[in-house]
Amino acid sequence: MECTWKLSVLLIVTISLLAACSAKSAAELPRFDAQPELGYADGAAETNMSEDRVSAPPDLPGTPYPNDEMLRLNQIQCKGTHNSYHQLPDEEVAPDWLYEHAPLDVQLEEFGVRQVELDVHWHAETSEFLVYHVPILDDNTSCETLTGCLALLKTWSDSHPGHQTVFVFIEPKDDLDLHTIEGHYDELDAAILATWPRDRIVAPADVVGDHINLQEALAKQGWPTLGETRGKALFHLLDSGHHRANYLGPEVSLANRVMHVRGGPETPWGSFVEVGNAQGHEEEITTLAKANYMVRSTADSTNPDSFVNNPDRAAAALVASHVISTDFPDPNRAGDYSFSIPDGAPSRCHPVTAPEWCKAADIE
Repeated sequence: MECTWKLSVLLIVTISLLAACSAKSAAELPRFDAQPELGYADGAAETNMSEDRVSAPPDLPGTPYPNDEMLRLNQIQCKGTHNSYHQLPDEEVAPDWLYEHAPLDVQLEEFGVRQVELDVHWHAETSEFLVYHVPILDDNTSCETLTGCLALLKTWSDSHPGHQTVFVFIEPKDDLDLHTIEGHYDELDAAILATWPRDRIVAPADVVGDHINLQEALAKQGWPTLGETRGKALFHLLDSGHHRANYLGPEVSLANRVMHVRGGPETPWGSFVEVGNAQGHEEEITTLAKANYMVRSTADSTNPDSFVNNPDRAAAALVASHVISTDFPDPNRAGDYSFSIPDGAPSRCHPVTAPEWCKAADIE
């Protein structure tokens, strides 16, 4: 029975491999949710940001982060990794799968990574979420289950209580699976909460506060402060299709959800916008950042048909993106390329939204 299952999956994967590789190439292109002309509610976001940028904070000696209540979560720029769990496959099938990452806690501790990405699959037999890329052909991973991966992050967090928020992007990856993730979103939230307690999570409700929805909260108030978000994780559902729609549910709400979702100013529930390649889109990203939306871009790619070490791509992401993912986070790796946030410690103040007096040491 097990052999039959594996042969079936292998057939599906083989037939779908070209489509998967095409999807990988498509992922190199910028991805936007439809964006109308951006505006501010009564000019609040624009006015508040301008005031923050010209008002220097008082001198508060003796505190580790004296500006924690003046700086906000969207006023930082940090480094992340793509498919953060990924290990070399047993066989060379697709050239752009030939990369591997250090364990998650090593990425955080040694490479200054503050965003990780985990692909999840629902395993019906054990009622848990497994973490890997593609069944059989590319399923090697540094942590096998979602709870196991999150436990590594939580252990590191517990030993670094003053750290900035760690962003955890979770991507449902069940296109080639026998079992869909649909209908198991409550279990997905529960798996997160089994490792990270609610008071250590920056959930959508924490951003909404007393406002009607995220759209209004971002326009009128913005994100919580660094002080309110230290030692916490922010979880983000990396999907723009049916998984996002089903996660939002019939009420189209994140009121009781753990994860944020993709969506720009045209959505009442959106807070993150994905722009895979920022080149040529610096102005759009800057406008989104000024409207208090978080933008995630990538600095490079392992795709051999793409540009691996392209300083223009990384430079474009550094203009205004908040989270910049890389496949090469190790500054000591063999070879002539790695990506880090310039002058980051490990992160830096956001070039657009942070006040001029902000320093990398204010973040972490």
